[in-house]
Amino acid sequence: MARARRARWAAALAALAVAGCATEAPVADRDCTDFSDQAAAQRHLDADPADSDRLDGNGDGVACDSMTPPLTADQIAPERRGRVVTVIDGDTIKVEVDGRADTVRLVGIDTPESRRPETPVECGSKKAATALRHLVLDRDVVLLSDPTQDAVDKYGRALAYVEVDGRDAGEAMVASGWAKAYVYGGVEFSRVAAYRAAQAAAANRRAGVHGSCGGDFHRAA
Repeated sequence: MARARRARWAAALAALAVAGCATEAPVADRDCTDFSDQAAAQRHLDADPADSDRLDGNGDGVACDSMTPPLTADQIAPERRGRVVTVIDGDTIKVEVDGRADTVRLVGIDTPESRRPETPVECGSKKAATALRHLVLDRDVVLLSDPTQDAVDKYGRALAYVEVDGRDAGEAMVASGWAKAYVYGGVEFSRVAAYRAAQAAAANRRAGVHGSCGGDFHRAA
């Protein structure tokens, strides 16, 4: 009798295990077609910065770029107002302008990389993103184009100074030590002198990357 009961219990447990396995569907990779719009895909990427579903093909921090037509220069007014909805990394944000979430690369700064393909996460990248988040996330901002620079970069991102409460967020990032002044293609931007002064002061204080990462903005973490 005891042996028969043990056999029945073993059979019942085995049946339960099989039933449990049958109801657990494997988690499949998601792609851009699984999302209703780019904003939904972006929320998924923001919740999974490692991008296990490979939604950010070019490593610019924007999920499923093809779902949002890229900006063109004729869409960029010299001055625009919007609200920051996402901080992608230390020098790139998403700003809602007239109902559209535009990706904006801050003019004149460079920060440690955290999302570039085939590039290791760099020293200070997370703190740089956190510093920019404290400055601008969920804040109303003014986007100002620089006539010395392109309005849109090769990735379709708007290039602009970002001002919040009258403060230049790019210069503030340089002053904090989590960004450095950056001249692209040898063409100096209009505010370069102020940015370089802020960088020199940050270096003297060993602020941010200057102290934490030996001043190397692209050293692996």
